Amino acid sequence: MIELTVQPNCLVFFVDETGHETFADPNFPVYGFGGCAALATKMDIEIRNPWRTMKDRHFGGAESPLHAGDIGQLSPE
Repeated sequence: MIELTVQPNCLVFFVDETGHETFADPNFPVYGFGGCAALATKMDIEIRNPWRTMKDRHFGGAESPLHAGDIGQLSPE
């Protein structure tokens, strides 16, 4: 695992893409980017811990890889 070390006053942001850039998937004909940002001092509280908790509760564990394309039926939770 790679450890990220940043100064406390840095703005940390994460961006990920979704879909196929040539719209090749007829079941998901979109392409886009999403992301989030937080000050480094808040990164664990606002991003890392909630993300790991969500993965642990719903996707087989906090350390499990997660790809939206592998997700089947979702519940409102």
